[in-house]
Amino acid sequence: MRIQLYNHDIWLDPTQHIWHHGRFGITYLLTLPNNDKIVVKQYKPKKHDHPFEQRRFLRQAEIMNALYPELQPQKVEIENQLFFYYRYIDGITLNFPLKKEIKQHKENILIKILQELQRLHQLKYIHTDLKPSNILIQYDKIFLLDFGNCIALNESLPRNYIIPFTMIYAPPEMILNRYDLCTFSSDLYMWALVAFQILTEVVPFSHCNPIQLMHMQLNAKPSYHYLKNNIWHKIITKATDKFVFPKPPHFYDSATIEHFLIKGIEKRYATAEEILNELK
Repeated sequence: MRIQLYNHDIWLDPTQHIWHHGRFGITYLLTLPNNDKIVVKQYKPKKHDHPFEQRRFLRQAEIMNALYPELQPQKVEIENQLFFYYRYIDGITLNFPLKKEIKQHKENILIKILQELQRLHQLKYIHTDLKPSNILIQYDKIFLLDFGNCIALNESLPRNYIIPFTMIYAPPEMILNRYDLCTFSSDLYMWALVAFQILTEVVPFSHCNPIQLMHMQLNAKPSYHYLKNNIWHKIITKATDKFVFPKPPHFYDSATIEHFLIKGIEKRYATAEEILNELK
């Protein structure tokens, strides 16, 4: 298949250019004749996908264009197939093991990530999948990645619609599939667990049994003895606050679960600005 990318006519070869497969389809990494690298995402709907999936796929380009216009994200339809593409970011993620240049500037990097979240929230979107692999550093610039799971603030999702998330960073409201309760506070919860991991170089929660891991996420706190009793300890503690379920969730009806979740959310930071003010 031929595709026009920034005035270059490129042959898209699935046997050579596939970078990885994702929820929405295929991601390609292409090199233009001028040696610029381009990321191309192709929407490949599955047989039983909800129409809402297409909207979320296209939304990625819209959010990226609002946050990072320098990447020149664009949408295109070719032979009844949807694509969006943008300029490749040559940087490093926060995945373990941490690079030396990250270790030397941990706190500054975490503040910049929070500022990027604040910009996303100003667009009235919740990321819902903030994690080290979705954060890219290029020199002194931070890029948030993977906006496919973003939901608009107060957005009504289709009935029984499931948004994928990463268990060890997810807040209780996401673990229990209460996306209607997700707010900016949900992203700040995830940011705080990423901050814990970057500062301590220890994952916030870990267990070989997924049920036990879920129990830890709903009721336990990260091992704060890894953190010094300083401003970061205070911020991470408040940002990840939660109401402890006296019994496993299946013992409660929906209204009671909602009540418990809201009690936890109300104890956390509501906006990135609140945290940034404490860090001044």
